[in-house]
Amino acid sequence: MEKNFYSAKILIVDDEESIRQTFEIFLKAEGYQFVKTAANFDAALEALRQEEYDLIISDIVLIGPSGTDLLEKIRETGVKCPVVMITGFPNLESAARCIRHGAFDYLSKPVNKETLLLFTKRALYHWFAVNKAQRLQQENEKYRR
Repeated sequence: MEKNFYSAKILIVDDEESIRQTFEIFLKAEGYQFVKTAANFDAALEALRQEEYDLIISDIVLIGPSGTDLLEKIRETGVKCPVVMITGFPNLESAARCIRHGAFDYLSKPVNKETLLLFTKRALYHWFAVNKAQRLQQENEKYRR
C-alpha cells in the first residue's frame, strides 16, 4: 500500500525562527502531519539521526556551517530524499554547488505560501515515484531469481 502523501516527514532548517514557524504553519494547514524544524546545522544532523525524512527544506545561510555544508553532509551519510535549498542571496556559484551535491531545487527568498506548497508537492511526488520504481524493480529482480 502506498504511503499517504500527507504523512510525509518534512524537515525545515532555517536560523530564522519566524521562517521556520511560518513554513511549519503553512505545511500543517495544508494537511502535512509531520513537520519538524531545526535552527542550525547541528540540530538538523541530530534530527536526521533520529528520523528518516521524505523532504528536507534548508536555508543556505545558517549560523555556523552553511546549508550547503549540511547538504554535503546529508549526501555523504547516504540520505537520498529531496533537499530543497533556499537563499536570500542567490548566485550562480551557490546554485552550482547545490546542484553538484544533489539538491532537488534551489529557490530565492522570499518564498510565499503557494511556492512552498508547490515545490513541496513536486518534491514529494518525485520522491514517492522514485521509491515506488525501486520497490517494483526489487520485486522484479526477486521474481526473476
